[in-house]
Amino acid sequence: MKAKPDLLDVVELPEPRGGQPAGATGTVVELFPTSALVEIADEHGTTLELLTVPYEALRIRESEPAHRRAAG
Repeated sequence: MKAKPDLLDVVELPEPRGGQPAGATGTVVELFPTSALVEIADEHGTTLELLTVPYEALRIRESEPAHRRAAG
């Protein structure tokens, strides 16, 4: 498994962070040198929370961004 997610990868929080429980999933919306900005959204796409999370505190759920899967 790769250690660093790509932009738009779906990731999971293995431990609680911010107001989100362990197991919450989100989308990587920005990459920084040691962390990622993760958007947690509800089923309607409304943003619930934006979290800056160190790469080592993320579990990549899907390694291919949704827009590439849909195009293929």
